[in-house]
Amino acid sequence: MAKSVTTIVQSMISYIRNKFSTADVSEGTPLNDIVITAPARVISQLYSDLDLALQGQALDTASDAQLEVLGKNVGVVRKSARPARGTVTFYCTSAPTSDIVIPVGTVVSTVASSYSPSVQFQTTRTVTMYGGLAGSYLNPATGRYEISTDIIAIQGGLDSIVGANTISLITTPVANIDGCYNTAATAYGADQESSDALQLRIGARVTGNSIGSEDGYLSVVTADSNVQDAVVVAHGATGRAGAGAVDIYIKGNSPAAQTDIFSSLSSADMIFSKQPVISGSIVGVQSSNSGSLDSSLWAFVQDTGVYRGSIDAVDTLHWNTLLDSTYGVVYVTYNYNALVDQLQTLFTQTNKDVFGTDVLVKWAQEVYIDITTTVKVLPGFDTTTVLDAIEDEVITYLDSLSIGEEVQQADVARIMLNVAGVDDVLLPFTLFQSEDGTITRNASNNLTIPAYAYAQAGLITLS
Repeated sequence: MAKSVTTIVQSMISYIRNKFSTADVSEGTPLNDIVITAPARVISQLYSDLDLALQGQALDTASDAQLEVLGKNVGVVRKSARPARGTVTFYCTSAPTSDIVIPVGTVVSTVASSYSPSVQFQTTRTVTMYGGLAGSYLNPATGRYEISTDIIAIQGGLDSIVGANTISLITTPVANIDGCYNTAATAYGADQESSDALQLRIGARVTGNSIGSEDGYLSVVTADSNVQDAVVVAHGATGRAGAGAVDIYIKGNSPAAQTDIFSSLSSADMIFSKQPVISGSIVGVQSSNSGSLDSSLWAFVQDTGVYRGSIDAVDTLHWNTLLDSTYGVVYVTYNYNALVDQLQTLFTQTNKDVFGTDVLVKWAQEVYIDITTTVKVLPGFDTTTVLDAIEDEVITYLDSLSIGEEVQQADVARIMLNVAGVDDVLLPFTLFQSEDGTITRNASNNLTIPAYAYAQAGLITLS
């Protein structure tokens, strides 16, 4: 503990007087100024330096900079801001007469407002709207010809999480494309890792030097910047056979595009080659002989068994009407969560393959939350701007929740009330449940999320 100059001086004076009671130690004397005060100042600084050094060696007292040094000592580095991901739909108002190519890197953005600046995204893969298949791109609901692709924010951070129908500007011009929009909110954006979160990961690494421990498994998976949260399940609780079964549930998504080719159409179910498949990500089902196949002919069926969300999942494309050979070869383009495969690969490495264990990385189930309510806007504020701001804040809040964390109506209401221009919020919410209706309010008006699932924003309706 640091000692002041005054404390050290008094201690030295007491010591000298015990030895030489008649010594003159008053200020201005050589004994005081040279022998006592000058060394006392140096000693006091040494105490302060030692105190700082000791604090820097403890996780709970280290400064931000010291924490980063401690982390590097055990191979843990602070995570940078993570960009949000999503999907954008490009459209043209008239049927294309020639191929329209939307290249990877095409930039789209939201519209700037008084609440927030515009947020830019870029496409992560090239898509083509073929003129010869123009009819297959018609969306009856909008009357426009549309094609979708994946996007990622150019800048990372929570601000890259934006609501549905907010991405409407095409910064990189695309010939014959009239506009764009996003049907769902972007997700998985995050600010730079906080010191509290970094502290927890360093602690887990130190206590989990053995990869076979819970902290050891968590250290491995949470080191990936795309992993927001993780839970380890073992000791016979996985539901899989074998005492050595270990399931690691993760919150995080890294979409990757895949096209499967099915040459045999004798089965009603076709298993995707890459697992787990992202629900709603099938962007094209085409026949070599008949072109684009209407969505009424097929359905996406997600595995609900003990292997759900893993590379061993059995997500399938089910044919509502079994196709015959006249359709030729079928091409199915979809997205899968490549993060699961990347993490699973880590546990096949020799230095992380624990004898007698069967480690399986699983994508925790996403539970989309629908909210409908009415808010009172203060005079002088633009209603549309306020409602957009509320939606962005609620989406960001839901995205921040951990695996299995309850969604509390009071917390959501507080988020809404903290938005500038909001005077009041109608409670209880008119609608507050999971998108599929399987999770409804409990006795406390909150939503209980399953242990191996996490909340995401569904349809937020504000009036």
